[in-house]
Amino acid sequence: GKTEIESKRISDFLHPEEAANFQKVWKNILTGEPFKGTLKWINHSDEEIYVLASLSPAFDESGRIFKIFFLGQDVSESKKLELKAQAQAEEIEQSLMELEMEQELSKQREQEMDALLQALDTTCLVTQFDPDGRITYINNKNVETLGDPKSKIEGKYHGELDLQAKSNPQGYKQFWDDLLLGIQKIRELSLDVSGKTVWISEHYTPIKNKEGKVIKIINIGIDISASKETEKKLREAVNALKKEK
Repeated sequence: GKTEIESKRISDFLHPEEAANFQKVWKNILTGEPFKGTLKWINHSDEEIYVLASLSPAFDESGRIFKIFFLGQDVSESKKLELKAQAQAEEIEQSLMELEMEQELSKQREQEMDALLQALDTTCLVTQFDPDGRITYINNKNVETLGDPKSKIEGKYHGELDLQAKSNPQGYKQFWDDLLLGIQKIRELSLDVSGKTVWISEHYTPIKNKEGKVIKIINIGIDISASKETEKKLREAVNALKKEK
């Protein structure tokens, strides 16, 4: 109830893993810096929950902080799905790297990679490219999330579809050159799908042959749209609150 909560500190509700990090956050808030991010909490039933939080200091006429506004939204369901997909993607990325380091890509190794990637079919978007950027494979989750059939995407080039390639050709060239050097890349992008914005966190893993040459690039994508939409609503609520002050 309210009486149990109102006398407590925000730190009393945080997960122990979050406590040390939050001390730094709170110090920054006391210097006037607002905070926005996802915090890991423990509820009254000792369950782990994730709260997308905004903490905004309010100042009096002399410029001193006299209160701090907290707005939060429970994003546990989408965050746990994201974390599960993230952990699965990272585990498979590591397995892919180990496979290609063990020996050259024999037919057996190719089959093992395909089996690993198939395990992601319901949780992550998987795309494979040749070194020139031609898309050689997309999985079912890709089709389900982005709407385009395999026949429309496979065979096209990454640069034809990528927004950065059009808006920032130099940055895009550097991005692809890094992949061809064997450097793993992570980025976020937004796409308009049937009038709705879809956000994807992408993890690119280059695969080399025994001579060290990149022969394919695997992109594992995680749909983070739910978190981004919640973040947008929270930002709008914070802006509305600031206008009322």
